[in-house]
Amino acid sequence: MTSIADVQGAYQNAIDELQSVAASLDATSAQKRAASKALDDLLLAHGTFVLQQIEGRTAMLTALISELEGVIKKIETNPFGDALDSINGLIDRARTLYEQAKKDLKTS
Repeated sequence: MTSIADVQGAYQNAIDELQSVAASLDATSAQKRAASKALDDLLLAHGTFVLQQIEGRTAMLTALISELEGVIKKIETNPFGDALDSINGLIDRARTLYEQAKKDLKTS
């Protein structure tokens, strides 16, 4: 079963990375705006969805994947540092948690 701690950890890792992109001296203005927008959206989603329910965790992970994929599209045009690899790793982790949450939903 997907734990609340796993989902919160994935979210926190994503938030940390997005903050790094937004504050990076190497990121372009468009990359910083994309990261800041994704960060705002994720913080709103985090406050909106109820983590205690599997449905809420699934919705949060869907939002997390979507937001990170949007930032990846901006970074791919002009990559810097290890941001691309790091965010891709976060997306992979979120997808794994999402798939587990879907299984949990079917068995609950």
